Amino acid sequence: MLDMGNKTKILHVEDNINDFLLLEKELKKAKGEFVFRRVERESELLLALKSYCPDIIISDYSLPEFDGMSALKICKLHAPETPFIMLTGSLNEDIAVECMKAGATDYVIKEHIIRISQAVESAVEIQKLKLEKEKNQEELVDSEKRLAIALEGTDAGFWDWHIPSGKTIFSRSLLKMLGYEENEPEAKNIVFWKKLIHPDDMSLVLNTLYAHFDGTTEIYSVEYRKITKTGGYVWTLDRGKVVERDINGKPVRAAGTITNITARKKIEQELLEAKEKAEEMNRLKSNFLANMSHEFRTPLNGILGLSTVLADELEELDKIKMAVDIMISGKRLLGTLDSILEYTQLDSTFNSNPLLKIDLNTIAAAAVKECENNSALKNVPIDLQTSSEAVLVAGSEKYLYIIIHNLVENAVKFTSNGKVTVEVVNEKNNGNYFGVINVADTGIGIQKEHQKMIFQEFRQVSEGYGRYYEGSGLGLSLVQKLVTLLDGKISVESELGKGSVFTVKFPLLNEEKPKIEVKKIEKPEISGAKNNSSFSILLIEDNVVNKDVVELFLKKICSVDYANTGEQGLQMAREKKYPIIMADINLGSGINGIETAKEIRKISGYEKTPIIAVTGYAMYGDKEHLLAEGMSYYIAKPFEKADIINLINQIIQNNFE
Repeated sequence: MLDMGNKTKILHVEDNINDFLLLEKELKKAKGEFVFRRVERESELLLALKSYCPDIIISDYSLPEFDGMSALKICKLHAPETPFIMLTGSLNEDIAVECMKAGATDYVIKEHIIRISQAVESAVEIQKLKLEKEKNQEELVDSEKRLAIALEGTDAGFWDWHIPSGKTIFSRSLLKMLGYEENEPEAKNIVFWKKLIHPDDMSLVLNTLYAHFDGTTEIYSVEYRKITKTGGYVWTLDRGKVVERDINGKPVRAAGTITNITARKKIEQELLEAKEKAEEMNRLKSNFLANMSHEFRTPLNGILGLSTVLADELEELDKIKMAVDIMISGKRLLGTLDSILEYTQLDSTFNSNPLLKIDLNTIAAAAVKECENNSALKNVPIDLQTSSEAVLVAGSEKYLYIIIHNLVENAVKFTSNGKVTVEVVNEKNNGNYFGVINVADTGIGIQKEHQKMIFQEFRQVSEGYGRYYEGSGLGLSLVQKLVTLLDGKISVESELGKGSVFTVKFPLLNEEKPKIEVKKIEKPEISGAKNNSSFSILLIEDNVVNKDVVELFLKKICSVDYANTGEQGLQMAREKKYPIIMADINLGSGINGIETAKEIRKISGYEKTPIIAVTGYAMYGDKEHLLAEGMSYYIAKPFEKADIINLINQIIQNNFE
C-alpha cells in the first residue's frame, strides 16, 4: 500500500469525468495522501505543468482534442523528470511498447484499474530511485530497500542486477512469490533467476533481454513462467531497464519489477478455451444446419415436383385436389425449414447483405402476390393500398420481403371472415419521416396479455396438443429481429375477436443520397419451351425421385440421360458429348458433384460446357462456394418447374443460338 508522507500531486489528463472519479476513488483506497487535478486540453496541460507542478502525471490514451502520446511528448519536453503513466482501454502490447519507447513510466489497462495504485507507487519509487542515485550510491541502496518494503504484500516484486558480477537483489515479496526465503544464500545471484525460468520460455526471455542490452528496445518487458520452489510455476510479467552503462555502452546495472499475472493468464486461457469451444460448436451447428437443409430439400424436391406434375396432368377434380393438397403441405414444410434456417443464420449473414434504397410499394406488391393463392383458398381477399409516391428505405430486398410476407401470411392464416388490408404510406412524426407498413386483418385478434409473447421464439398464443393453428412460432420472432436489424420498429394493436393491426416503421431515406435502381421481385413465369427431342442433357443424380422430377419438368424441352454416380457420369460424358450437364453435389458414395464436374472439364470439348449444380445445399454462401469451385450455374432444391425450364432456356439462348 502507498505511504508517501506528504501529499502527492496527481495530474490526470482525462476528458471523461467518470473515469477521473474512478481513478480518484481507486487511489484513495491506498494509504498515501493525494491532491488531484484534471485537465483535458493541451493548453490546460501546459498551464498545469507550470503552475501545479505535479508529482506524477496520468493520461488517458484516447482524448477528443489530442491523444495520450501527444500529452506524453509535451510532458517529456516540459517536465522530463515527472513520472508519466498511460491509461489505455486496450490490452495491446504494441501500444505498451509505443508508450514505453516514448518515455512513459508505465501503462495500465482500464479494465485492471485496481493496478493503478501499484503503477503510481512504482512510478514514484522509481523516480525517487533515479533522483537519489544521482546524489550517491548509498542513498540509492536505501531507496531500493524502501521500494522492497513498499512492494511487500503485493503481487509484485523488485529486482536490481549488477550485471558484471551477477550479484542481484531480489525483494522479499518477489522471493515469497516463488516460495523462497530472503535468507537463502542462492537467492542472491542472477544464476538463481535464470534457473527459475520455465525451459519452454528460456529463449523468449533471453532474446528479449539481449535485445534490450543491445539498445534495440527501450525497455525489457516479457511475460513468462517462473518455476516455484515446490515445482509448480507462476506466470509473471518481468519489466525493467538498464539504468547504468559503462563508457563503451555495455550494460552495468539493470532494475525492474516482476508482477504475478497468473490470475490474468488463467482468465485469458479460459477465454481462449471458451472461444475455441464456441467456434467448434458453431462449426458443428453449421454442419448440422447444412445437412438438415440438404436432407429436407432433397425429398421436398420430389414431393413438390411430382405433385406439380400431377396437378398439371390429372383430369379428375378430386385427384387434382389431392395433388394440390400435397403441394400445399410440402410448401408448408419448406416454409418452416426456411424460417428455422433463416433465423439461425441471421446474426452471421445479415451484414453480408448490402443495404439498398428500396421502395416498400414494390416489396409489398410482391409479398401480397405470393400470398394470394392461400387467401383465395380461404376466400379472404387482400386489399393492397400502396402510396402514390415512392416509399424509399434502406434495406435488403430479401429481408424486407420476409417481413411483409410473414405479416401478410399470418393475417390470412388467422382470418376466416372479412379481409386483410396491406397499406404502405409515408409518415411524418415529430419532424421525422418514416416508411410505414400496416397489415390489418379482421381475424381472431390477440388478448393484450399475449401481445408480447407472440414475438418470442417458438411461442404461440395457442400451444400444446390443443393448439388451434399450425406454424413453428418463428415467423413473428424472425420479423421482429429483422425489423430491429434494419433500424425499424414493430408494434401491434389488437382486440380479441375483432382483428389485429401490425405496424412496421422504417426511417425514410434522404432523397439527396445517390439513387439505386429498385429491383422488382416477381415470380418467374415459364418462358417459351422449345421441344427438341434430339437435344439431350446429362443428369448426375443419386436420388431416383429427383431424377424423375427433372425428366418430367423438361420432357417438352429435351431428353435427359441419367447417371446415378459421379463415376458413371464421367463415363457417359466420355462416350457422348452433352451440351449441358446437371449435377447433384452429394452423390452418396464415390466422388461428389464438385469432383465430378472438375474431372469432366478435363475431358476434351468439356472445358466450357455449362454445368448446373442442382443441390439441397442452400445455406448462406453455398451458391458462391459452388460457383467458385467451377460450377457454371446453381439451382437449389426444391425448385419449381418454371425455375428449371427458364434456366435451361437461358443456357440454350446464351450458348447455342
